[in-house]
Amino acid sequence: MVWDDYFERLGPVKFGFYSELQMSNQPLLNNYTSTILLSPAFQPIPESKVLFLPKYRSHNYLAVGLKTIFNFTNKTDFRLEGYLFQPYRELRQLPDQSVEYGKPFSNRSFMGSGSLVWQSPLGPLSFSLNYYDRANDKLTLFLNFGYIIFNRSSLD
Repeated sequence: MVWDDYFERLGPVKFGFYSELQMSNQPLLNNYTSTILLSPAFQPIPESKVLFLPKYRSHNYLAVGLKTIFNFTNKTDFRLEGYLFQPYRELRQLPDQSVEYGKPFSNRSFMGSGSLVWQSPLGPLSFSLNYYDRANDKLTLFLNFGYIIFNRSSLD
């Protein structure tokens, strides 16, 4: 279940709220790798859709976030987003490569993004600085021209 909505504009600023609830009865598989690969992923930021972030995957989770868009002109804006990801029980890798559930609500993760977007005549050009608190590379820079388009996964 996803709720993604923006509220009334306050001059050049628009505020939004995002929430996502994932509930599944998917079982643990034989090992950590196969379990994490087939687990639902929290990916609200465009760059997070092209990265493999195991700490943002879980069978059951709740995520909430706030989004703000500052319009400089009708073709240029700055977007600021922040999210909290709370798995019900984190998927943990054991020394023998097997997997187990962690304690309920024991770990949470944060994700944030600041993006400058220009709507060029050929398509959008964006430059983003992204933060993932539980990833190997906590800060990433992302330059993108055009649209990031994904086909539905065969597992969806």
